[in-house]
Amino acid sequence: MRSFKLALLAPLMLVGIAPEAAAIDANKWRTLSEPEMRSYVIATVDAWINFHANIKKYSDPSKHSSSEAIFFDVAECIIQRKSTYDQIFNATRDYVERRTDRREYNMAAVTWNAVSEMCKS
Repeated sequence: MRSFKLALLAPLMLVGIAPEAAAIDANKWRTLSEPEMRSYVIATVDAWINFHANIKKYSDPSKHSSSEAIFFDVAECIIQRKSTYDQIFNATRDYVERRTDRREYNMAAVTWNAVSEMCKS
């Protein structure tokens, strides 16, 4: 019973030392460790790819909303180019360093801009 209670308390103890999970801007993202920065970008892109898979599986492409179409196109680019997480992370980091005017923007949006730019090149 004691180990069960410790198992329940362990996540609560980690809350104090884990980085915040709330949406962050690019300035805050730059202060994270590289593994945390990578994790943020990977999780963001994985959400897009998952959304893309659901759109592709459950909806008629001719009836996509404009939001679905935008996500679909960027996800298709990532998939067709066989972009790696390293390529996406590097494109995002380079974008943040180059576009100092975007550092107060939500990091998910900045990642979107970076990947969109990568897809256009």
